[in-house]
Amino acid sequence: MTPPPGCTESHADVSLRTVAPGHAVLELRGELDLHRLAPLERAVRELPGRAARLTVALEGATFAGVAALALVVDALRTVALEGGRAEVVGASPLHGRVLRLLGAPPDVVVRLRAGVPGPRSG
Repeated sequence: MTPPPGCTESHADVSLRTVAPGHAVLELRGELDLHRLAPLERAVRELPGRAARLTVALEGATFAGVAALALVVDALRTVALEGGRAEVVGASPLHGRVLRLLGAPPDVVVRLRAGVPGPRSG
């Protein structure tokens, strides 16, 4: 899908790489909005059978819309259904909350981005 007219240019980058046998890292960088999901969709399709352990790195994601986070949940579920382990690193508190609301498996560890305050009360 192409960004609508008048939308400012931004970038999105998604990589899926194997860092050790059975351990894949799915890294998201830039702005992953509804118009920039194709690379993430391709990476999630490549995942089945590839990893017993998945790390999803969100440190470089300046924006991750609900559609992008739903694809991340799909990746987390894929690994969980295959008996693997998954974690999310560099998440904002909002990312962590939305991942849970979208149905991330309960045993997935979500590590928050350093220096990002949690939700305020009151």
